[in-house]
Amino acid sequence: MQKMGRVVSVNRSEVKGVVKVPVASGELRVDVGLMGDAHAGTGKRQISLLAAESIEKMQKQGAQGLVPGSFAENITTQGVELYTLPVGTRLQIGETLHVVTQIGKECHKGCAIRELVGDCVMPREGIFTNVLKGGTVRSGDAVTILPYAGDKQGDGVPVDDTPAFSHLDQDGNIRMVDVSQKDDTQRRAVAVGRIAMSPETLSAVYDGSLPKGDVLAAARIAGAMAAKKTSALIPMCHLLALHAVSVVLSRNEQEHCIDITASVSCTGKTGVEMEALTAVSVAALTIYDMCKAVDKNMEIGGIMLMEKSGGKSGQYFRSSASGPADEQKRGIPAV
Repeated sequence: MQKMGRVVSVNRSEVKGVVKVPVASGELRVDVGLMGDAHAGTGKRQISLLAAESIEKMQKQGAQGLVPGSFAENITTQGVELYTLPVGTRLQIGETLHVVTQIGKECHKGCAIRELVGDCVMPREGIFTNVLKGGTVRSGDAVTILPYAGDKQGDGVPVDDTPAFSHLDQDGNIRMVDVSQKDDTQRRAVAVGRIAMSPETLSAVYDGSLPKGDVLAAARIAGAMAAKKTSALIPMCHLLALHAVSVVLSRNEQEHCIDITASVSCTGKTGVEMEALTAVSVAALTIYDMCKAVDKNMEIGGIMLMEKSGGKSGQYFRSSASGPADEQKRGIPAV
């Protein structure tokens, strides 16, 4: 059963770290976010949302003068407990479509909102989404929770539906899957990752002052080349004729890292998830190689598939949160 709420306010600011101002409507674009807002851009936190009920909690605790946008959220909603939604949940907001990418976010040092209000509810109850379908959002628009990949109940609750390993035959021997009988369909995958470094190294990367030259250009090229060579690197991957590879590198001053997003597409009999993941991995390794002379403490982590489409299994959106503690359990550096 679909659950519904509504938009209370659309909020925007031209700079980061300040309260946002309600606007009559907002234009949302795919892989960008709210146009004209300081937080718009690539990455996995394109749109921030907070429920009016969360703001009311703060008011009951004595916080004064709170209005939609006080916690720098792009969209204020009512009627949905946003922070209870699993990562990967899809939301229909007006004519736009979103996927939940993160629950909560630690306030950065010197958070102006925390200093102004006395506390910040966003780390506990705010959520972040990426825009899958753009359009205009206005106050009063419906907010609908949609089922997502792997959700057979249709209520936003993931169910256990673990498939068998396709790369093993009936005797448990490794094999390359025969895809000859599959139909050719349009395939797309998006993967993300990041490489953390010292603030000085990050500045040097973007100043172009490192001895090996243009780090970002080298990483983009390496990521694209790696995607095309995935079948030569991963034993049981099929050789695919890729139509497009995009490697986007975003400067993250707050967390002293470079966020990496790779998108890969083709028309074929099998997916391009591994190509996207390989592009992110090699782009990160290339950045490390270009910068290691000045910073050997760089850390690569957070590499994950965010979404895929095409084929018999259809669409997939990442449906489990992965925080630093979880990454360390799996041996992934926290960044």
